[in-house]
Amino acid sequence: MNRLFSLFCFLMVAVCGSAHASPQRAYAFGVDLHNACGYPIQVKAIHHFDRESLDDAKMDQRIEPGETTWVLSVEHISSNIRRAIPDNYHLEIIANSSIISLDKTKFLEVLKKAKYRK
Repeated sequence: MNRLFSLFCFLMVAVCGSAHASPQRAYAFGVDLHNACGYPIQVKAIHHFDRESLDDAKMDQRIEPGETTWVLSVEHISSNIRRAIPDNYHLEIIANSSIISLDKTKFLEVLKKAKYRK
């Protein structure tokens, strides 16, 4: 599992507000995982989306070679992704009987090597 996956991260800044409140800047962070392998991988994520209901708190998806899927999509008032990612975030990637398990700290380490788009 030399190169199991590629992570792509993007940052989008939006101004959010309502009729009763002054506009507030919000930062949207999205991370998608691209399967660069020649075989399918299984991706499991917990607390990967900030607008999830309890039923949607977990994602378990098979990703075919060349396919991409979201593994994180959150909005936050801080431009610091470390603050935006939930503390209980967890990502698991399974391929060829091997498992890569990433908690928030390990995920942030992997993101340091990711390609970024704005």
